[in-house]
Amino acid sequence: MKKILQIVFVLVFISVSTVLNAQVKLVQQSLPLISDVSLLTNTFGYGVSGSYVLRTFDGGVSWDTVANVNGVTFRRILSIDQSNLYAGGEKGRFARSTDAGASWTVTFLPDTTHSVYSIKFTSLSQGNVLTSSTTAAMVVKTTDAGTTWATTLNHTTGDLEDMDFFDANRGVAVGGGVGKMDFYYTVDGNTWTLAPRPTIPSGVTYTRIDVRAVQFVNTNLVYAVGWGSTVGMQPSILCKSTNGGASWTYLEQLPENRVYDNLWGVYFKDENNGVAIGGASRGTILLRTSNGGVTWGPVRIPCGASLDIIYGNGDYLFVGGGDNMFMKSTNFGDSWELITNIPGSSLYTIHFPDKNTGYAAGYDGVLIKTTDRGLTWKGSYVSTGFTCTNVWGIYFLDANTGYSASTYGMVAKTTDGGVTWTKSIPDTISTSTVYYGVYFINSNLGFAVGKLANNQDMIAKTTDAGITWSKKVNLAAGSWRGVHFFDDQKGIVVGEKLKAVYTRDGGTTWTLSTFTTLPPGYTTPNLRDITFIDENTAFAAGDSLVVKTTDGGATWNYINIPELKVGLTGISYKKYANGNNGTLFSAGMKTGSTRIAGFYHSEDMGNTWVNNVAGIDLATTIGDVSSTEEQTAYVCASSSTIYSNIPIVSVEDEAGISSSYYLGQNYPNPFNPATTIKYHLAKSGTVELKVFDLLGREVHSLIMGEKPVGTHEVRFDGSQFASGVYLYRLSAGEFVQTKKLMLIK
Repeated sequence: MKKILQIVFVLVFISVSTVLNAQVKLVQQSLPLISDVSLLTNTFGYGVSGSYVLRTFDGGVSWDTVANVNGVTFRRILSIDQSNLYAGGEKGRFARSTDAGASWTVTFLPDTTHSVYSIKFTSLSQGNVLTSSTTAAMVVKTTDAGTTWATTLNHTTGDLEDMDFFDANRGVAVGGGVGKMDFYYTVDGNTWTLAPRPTIPSGVTYTRIDVRAVQFVNTNLVYAVGWGSTVGMQPSILCKSTNGGASWTYLEQLPENRVYDNLWGVYFKDENNGVAIGGASRGTILLRTSNGGVTWGPVRIPCGASLDIIYGNGDYLFVGGGDNMFMKSTNFGDSWELITNIPGSSLYTIHFPDKNTGYAAGYDGVLIKTTDRGLTWKGSYVSTGFTCTNVWGIYFLDANTGYSASTYGMVAKTTDGGVTWTKSIPDTISTSTVYYGVYFINSNLGFAVGKLANNQDMIAKTTDAGITWSKKVNLAAGSWRGVHFFDDQKGIVVGEKLKAVYTRDGGTTWTLSTFTTLPPGYTTPNLRDITFIDENTAFAAGDSLVVKTTDGGATWNYINIPELKVGLTGISYKKYANGNNGTLFSAGMKTGSTRIAGFYHSEDMGNTWVNNVAGIDLATTIGDVSSTEEQTAYVCASSSTIYSNIPIVSVEDEAGISSSYYLGQNYPNPFNPATTIKYHLAKSGTVELKVFDLLGREVHSLIMGEKPVGTHEVRFDGSQFASGVYLYRLSAGEFVQTKKLMLIK
């Protein structure tokens, strides 16, 4: 009886205190922005991020901080071997390490104005560095490991974007711009010659012809790739030289094989087999050739980021770039694995179809999913064939079946919990065609809303689970942003310029709404989201306002929320499972020089509102909010961040862990200034318990030494640390486990 009473108490505590907690950051992007990577093997290598030098032992899944080189913003890194490293950054900074990155000597290149674009060394002492801007570039050479430099190429009429050397003498540097395609080559490592521009086929027109990446395959064979654009259908540039860069051939592709996007990297494993990477106006681009570049074909890679990092070792490919993520292929691109758990993206939309399962999506088609109420998340992409665009709206009927609304007018569908996606409404080539919101009433009936073109709104309806759609266009000469239905008859759509329409016949007809009691200056604010409370009552949120209807959307009244200064981008409401009235949640952000967060809730049906932003990092930008029947709210934001008011509790059953290793969740969490961590050892031995920041840097050692078998507790005092999320890791023999804790001051 005692245990039953304890359980009831915990459940009651959670239900009444949910909206009162400080917001907890449940997840954020796994990695910082890594601008360059230099792998020595498939598993070991180095990277740079800002002033930090990083190292990986597991092929880029995780990265340790090796050094923080103050005063340098790194852009490129080259590892000659495990000990000898070179790195370059902005304003001509050049750094060298001979002790595996532990210490660095920083010097200045002759060009102290521009940034380092490429570093190529053919031995420990001899190498070349390319610095560039949009208007000028320079190649400098060293024969004494960077102690002194000599300028070998001074290009004053544009940029150069990449460089490669086959040996100490043979090199190529490439670049270009508007009306320029520059190929320089050297055969002695000291003097450079500008090669003739290859002939562009008739009928192919370019607004610019930059060359972005180059690779030597052997003494004579060189490949280069570059500019492409969907604007004007400009094919991606592919070029080849068979004489060390002295002359070049433009590799024209058949129309069915052409892609129209920037290519940023190239890798050939032999003379005939190569890949080029880039993107991503409509998704990641990966081209592959097996006949020496005569023909190239697009290869599907389930990703939406623009890729500019590539490492190859035979059939093994490692790529990265946008979204702070990396992918790998062990079969030369036939299949791909996302090795970064949470790619970094601005999340625009979030939806929890039940209390355990949630999805959030956004820029570049990034999708993150939880199945345990937000405690753990896994990343992927809303990728359909060769298309992976920004996702603005997402809705799931249950844990497995869901729809996304995207740029280029695409609606996609999944029936396996986001593992695979198919096009329900195919994408267009128009950047002005966008679906912003999607909502399904049942397995067959659903709506998607957005714009067909600027000032030309559209509502799409399906009655057969997305197989076919009918559209109503230009009801309000604007752009629809949010849609919600109370049942299969009553629905409301809201959008920009203070426009809304409502239906009472399942979307057969729509009627424009009327807005009243708006204060001065609120003539055309944008409405971003909508939620029903009951069949007649609904709330809509937008640019620094909330409005309410009590007649199913026919008329709307302004709700006065004191000190509301943020643009609200999401609003959500769910009743309790027992039918009792729930809590209204709305969230948004004021950006600019003074950033203000908003995470509002109302427990009296919108009469009074409380803004509870404790725990929200103002550096992140809020996108949307979704709530569950337990009145748990989840807010998505930039950097793939999810905040929630979910209580973080820790109740350990020691009887269940007495024969195993265990690391408990710290309690309390969040905490200020101290918290307790409990752990259990199955046998005595050496134990380490350390605290790290999110970059992987150790900030505190709690335990290091021998401990006996049994359950132990240790207190962590965070008085000397800044607010934020930290990691704590227990290592005991072969047992290693890491968990998160949150300090809020």
